[in-house]
Amino acid sequence: MGVREYTTGDLSSVRAMMSELHGRELADFDPRTVRQGWKSIVYDDPEIGIVGFLLGSFVDYGIAHEGGGMIEQLVVTDLARNHGVGSELVSAWQQWLGDEGITLGFVPFEEGSEAARFYESRGFTACKGPWLVWSEATHA
Repeated sequence: MGVREYTTGDLSSVRAMMSELHGRELADFDPRTVRQGWKSIVYDDPEIGIVGFLLGSFVDYGIAHEGGGMIEQLVVTDLARNHGVGSELVSAWQQWLGDEGITLGFVPFEEGSEAARFYESRGFTACKGPWLVWSEATHA
């Protein structure tokens, strides 16, 4: 038959495969309950206007220690840097994740960069892991 859309009749087979992949029983896993969301947050200074922007996202697979949130974009104007704007935006993002039941968050960074130092000062730590990427441009 080949590739087709998932149906509820596939649930027991999918749970068995997911349990094998994760090395533990995942009897509660149900792909229909996967949640995704995003939020755009701005910092609006009453005298200057919008001086900061954060775009965040999350995915919740319903599996412990899987999924999490991501800071997709964080930008603060030069005038507002070093005045707590970025910290307030990150705190608002963390609060939003917590409200969604998400306890893990990620942000891309370059080692030694100003951004890395900013995030590290707010409790982020470096993590390692394999990354694979697919791009339509490289397969055209």
